Amino acid sequence: MNEKNKKEIYYFPHEFKTSVELLSNIVIPEIILTESAYMDMVYIISQSKNDEISWLGSVNKVENIYTIDNVYLFEQTVSATTTEISEKSIVKLGTEMLKQGLIKEVNKLKFWGHLHPGNSTSPSHVDNAQIEVFNKRCKDYFIRGIFGRKGRAEFSLFNYSTGICFNDIEWKFAGIANIQRRDYIRKQIEEKVKKEVITVFPFHNNFKDTATFAEESYFKYGHYHH
Repeated sequence: MNEKNKKEIYYFPHEFKTSVELLSNIVIPEIILTESAYMDMVYIISQSKNDEISWLGSVNKVENIYTIDNVYLFEQTVSATTTEISEKSIVKLGTEMLKQGLIKEVNKLKFWGHLHPGNSTSPSHVDNAQIEVFNKRCKDYFIRGIFGRKGRAEFSLFNYSTGICFNDIEWKFAGIANIQRRDYIRKQIEEKVKKEVITVFPFHNNFKDTATFAEESYFKYGHYHH
């Protein structure tokens, strides 16, 4: 075939599988849980019954080590598959802490932990959307912890300054039981955590129990609504 009459070859987009190659070494961050923070989270989860529940925590950063120092409950409405986080409740928590002289602690509230149904620690689409809300408050970084009901906990670090998200970061803790602190947590939950009121309709055979249906949907489809 004459070179001048050679047929052109057209290219079309394929199914992309984009990968990222780092041109410099990235130091993986490490998360440390203080004894008080770890045990408070254990007690919060143990007192949550069958409902989800959320809490915030203060973080102390030294180089690439992020230490979760203290945990704070805030007012929220919960159900078997949801924990409602409102701007008003977070502002109220900050105001209470300021009245107690915890100014530095308020500025270090860069950790959000919450309980999932079952033992899955994979984030839902609502979990990811919630992180965008926290991003408005924390311009440098934020940590999310998702806790299952059978001992699994997974932490993600969103480094907004570098645009990098680290998932399933290695974490460590040291803790011993503190019965008085457990009882304090129980009272905090009674004061601040309200059960979601669900309207009960007449039972029909083709309806399943709401909580059972929600949990089955979670395992079947891999997501639920907050």
